[in-house]
Amino acid sequence: MRKTSTLLLIGMFAALLLFSFSFTGCEKLKLDNLKANDHLNKGNKYYQDEKFAKAVKEYEEALALNPKLTLIYFHLGTAYASLYRPGRGTERNDEYAQNAVEYLEKAKEADPENEKIYLALGDIHDKMENAEEAEKYYLRILENEPENPKSYYILADFYGKYNQEDKAEEMYTKRIALDPKDPEGYLYYANYLQTKRKWYEAMDAFESMIIALTQPELQVERLEIQALAQKVADIEKIEDYLDKHVRKNRTISADARKQMIEEKEQQIAAIGDKEALEKELNEKREALNAKLDGMKALQDQMPDERKQKLSEAYYSLGVVCWFKSFQTPIDMMSAQERRNVLDRGFKALERSVELNPTYAEPWAYSNLLWREMIKVEPLKRAEFEAKAQEDVEKFQRLRQRQLALEEKMKKLEQLGG
Repeated sequence: MRKTSTLLLIGMFAALLLFSFSFTGCEKLKLDNLKANDHLNKGNKYYQDEKFAKAVKEYEEALALNPKLTLIYFHLGTAYASLYRPGRGTERNDEYAQNAVEYLEKAKEADPENEKIYLALGDIHDKMENAEEAEKYYLRILENEPENPKSYYILADFYGKYNQEDKAEEMYTKRIALDPKDPEGYLYYANYLQTKRKWYEAMDAFESMIIALTQPELQVERLEIQALAQKVADIEKIEDYLDKHVRKNRTISADARKQMIEEKEQQIAAIGDKEALEKELNEKREALNAKLDGMKALQDQMPDERKQKLSEAYYSLGVVCWFKSFQTPIDMMSAQERRNVLDRGFKALERSVELNPTYAEPWAYSNLLWREMIKVEPLKRAEFEAKAQEDVEKFQRLRQRQLALEEKMKKLEQLGG
């Protein structure tokens, strides 16, 4: 009886001891989780304030206390990426990059469908000049979100940075093809073309933007015309190659020449009948020009918000025309070509102020265009300088009114507050 009681007491004591350890372990886990959450919250605050070194410390403390907080991986990765400075060859800087990649890869494993993680991985590899790795992640974004315009802009910007112009332009044109009626696509493309000093292409892109802002369906027709024109140009290029390098080339044997001619003629046949394409192209151009003639009246009836966007687009077109003339030496552009560019700029800036009479900036560039006209007709320098001065004065008057209005609105806001 006494033996049974002793065993019972030992069993009860053992159970109590186990419960005590279990209770203590559970409480410790809860306490660690609370501490981890506290570090997480502090880390988020530092992250928002862009104090990334302090954010990293708090996040790592949180993760040490609670390894299940996998959501921290992304923030840790991007925080380390923000600390990394490209080109700074220090051991600590290299560690920032390595840690950024490590945590972002962990974040990807935990959340493989999160596009922000792929973007962050692409960006850090881009900073580290791991171009192939960066491209891989950017392409993954496009693969996952082919309907998102941002996917194309990311890759276009990346390719532009590495001077892969063909690929960059391909991304911009694919973005435009995604929605040819959207003015945004032409704006991004025009801005890119300006950075590459492709002035004529930039002018055309801004004109496309203007048409898309006014009559979007006409821009679709315009793209169709461009496609037809490209087909005709491709045929002419093949024909020119045959005339210059094949038919008159006596260093090629008769059999080889015949084979090359047949191959090139097959390429032409695959593109289409040149005469039929040219006829269709001319007909479509005439029809489109007739429709474009009515654009001005349509724009004048638009709401003020749309007029302002159009005014800014015309202004941008005028600015590009000035850049083309200003950055092209006199001996590299004929007087007639320069005049055509400047006339295009004058018309664009004139239309800009017609749509928004309070817009000052167009007059500043109209002044610059007049000064470029001196290169076309040097004997009219005095006349052009006088016109330029008139436009400067118009700019100054409008700018002063704009500043006065801004100051008045600021005071009203202060009184209202």
